[in-house]
Amino acid sequence: MHNVRLNTVTTAAVFFLAIGTFTSVTIQGAYQVLFAIPLFYFVWLAKGRAFNLPASAWWMLGFSLIALASIGVNWELIPNPSKNIGRLKYFLMAAFGVFPIGVWLRSVSNRTKNRLERWFYLSVIVAALWIIHQGLVLRVERIKPLTETMRYAYGTALIILLGLGLALHPERTKSWYSRRWAWLGLAFALIATVLINSRGAQASILLGLPITLWFWNRKLAIAFGLVMALGGSFIVWNYFNGTSNQTKVRILDNANNPSDLLRRSQWQSAVIAWKEKPLLGWGFSNFHTQVARIKHEHDLPAKHYVDAHAHNIPLEIATGTGLVGLVFFLAAFFCWVWECWQLGGLTRALMMPFFAALMFQCQFEVLLDANNATWIAFLYALTVAQNKLYQMSFG
Repeated sequence: MHNVRLNTVTTAAVFFLAIGTFTSVTIQGAYQVLFAIPLFYFVWLAKGRAFNLPASAWWMLGFSLIALASIGVNWELIPNPSKNIGRLKYFLMAAFGVFPIGVWLRSVSNRTKNRLERWFYLSVIVAALWIIHQGLVLRVERIKPLTETMRYAYGTALIILLGLGLALHPERTKSWYSRRWAWLGLAFALIATVLINSRGAQASILLGLPITLWFWNRKLAIAFGLVMALGGSFIVWNYFNGTSNQTKVRILDNANNPSDLLRRSQWQSAVIAWKEKPLLGWGFSNFHTQVARIKHEHDLPAKHYVDAHAHNIPLEIATGTGLVGLVFFLAAFFCWVWECWQLGGLTRALMMPFFAALMFQCQFEVLLDANNATWIAFLYALTVAQNKLYQMSFG
């Protein structure tokens, strides 16, 4: 009886995750509140029965402890330590989320999955229509999505690859996945991604597409990959040798565009911050407090841009938690990649292009907070819980 009620709570949580991820961080927050109920219950139940976690989750929990230690040793340097500690919830929701999601997967019906999918794509369409309205009707130069610009663009790019992978394998998903809703939602999402003009998001889609196609039609994947290689070679050549840095198609900008000058300034600052405290860093998610000082001391460009992240996940982790934290973080990630590869089948076909695109995006943006961190944590638990070893069967 408890399992039935808690699975209902999990379903309600996933509903809010589905409708809020690209429309409202506040709505998505209801997922975190509701999901905490089955999460705490099944973690408590697991402690004395079957506390089985994959290697990636143990590395993730280890990273969380190191991040907590980094906050502790830098307590006086962090403006609001409780906020930094709060950001560790995404790692805990991912690692421990294996338990409630494992139970949920054993009982959730195909009808429920289908309804959740439709609500999700409806929210994707709503978010895209807002962007289309600004770009094609109002002719806004810099479009503002319903959520933060980069979070929306990078997250939507990842969803396009995952959704396309599901749509291309109807024999494995036909019992619950509506391809009509999928193609409609993906079409709107793609238009929105083009209009929002985020180079990193667009490039990550192009990078992931050949891998997605590889698991569907290898000849087509090779042909498309060759085209992408030629196009990518031109983009790289133009980036270093082109003369324009203010094109309407931003992926054709050269290296002197304002956005990249700012990013390189952040990267330089992050490297210096890491060298200053190489082992445990300046405290998890605390790099931004050191940027102004570093840029002035070392006379770096973009001195006005100081209250921000490193625009690179490995550097952000290294500056906050040092080499120790970076090792644990990367170990957790690559263990997750390996675990999804071992599962094979649809999980492998969906997650390999996702990982390729995610690793590319991580070089230019930080996806460790708010809406993207929440749904990626859910995706982690969902993929790992496919392994029957972690699907607990509490009576």
